[in-house]
Amino acid sequence: MQEFVTPRFMDSSISQDDVAAHLRVYGSIHSHLFNLAKRHVYYDDQDILWPTPEGKLYLRRSVYRFRAWISKVLRPKFEKFGDTRIGLEDHEIPPYDVMLVLHAFMLHPRAFYSDTIRLFPELSILNGFPLAQFASLIDDTTTYVPKEEQVVFWETTTEESFAVPLFTSPSDTFRLSCPNCNSSFTGLWLEDSDDKLGSNLVAPCKECNLIITELAYGAAIFTEDVRRAKSGKGVALQGPY
Repeated sequence: MQEFVTPRFMDSSISQDDVAAHLRVYGSIHSHLFNLAKRHVYYDDQDILWPTPEGKLYLRRSVYRFRAWISKVLRPKFEKFGDTRIGLEDHEIPPYDVMLVLHAFMLHPRAFYSDTIRLFPELSILNGFPLAQFASLIDDTTTYVPKEEQVVFWETTTEESFAVPLFTSPSDTFRLSCPNCNSSFTGLWLEDSDDKLGSNLVAPCKECNLIITELAYGAAIFTEDVRRAKSGKGVALQGPY
């Protein structure tokens, strides 16, 4: 009987370790979604999944923390090494919710590639999703167990708690820069929102009293992107900037 030889183009570049790491990560995500289903999401009469107010705030805070990771951790590294795809050191792996935002972001490769070029060139230092490092921190009970140096580095660098903000207390705060007077101040996630539940940003500036909304905050981010583009920091924007 003639022996069947697998053509080279059919050889898999995915190792057993990669498969095992993926399974461990997805098992952890499944458990996390199960926990979220208790308070953060619900199904309507047509079985469509919707976030609760707690779920919306959890997402807002996670995206905020993701941006903090980019600006406080990745940006200094990018400015030092450039577009080298050197990857992350173990202590630079962020909290679980930030990793989930990154994972969801990278599941949309076209948007991720576009934003890496235009808005977040710092992400280009990632040598792909840090799958092996992430999976190594998930134990057999699907619990994310960070190393002490991770926690210390994150909290020192970002001034954010490493703990995942599943629930928000009235005293939980965030840092915000006023797009009018450039002053930086601390806001309250629950209080500085239009419904006092953290759904949408409505925070008065402590210096000029401007009411900062989501639109004003987005304009401030765009202005900062333009400034960085003009300074040659790697951000590329369309138009004569």
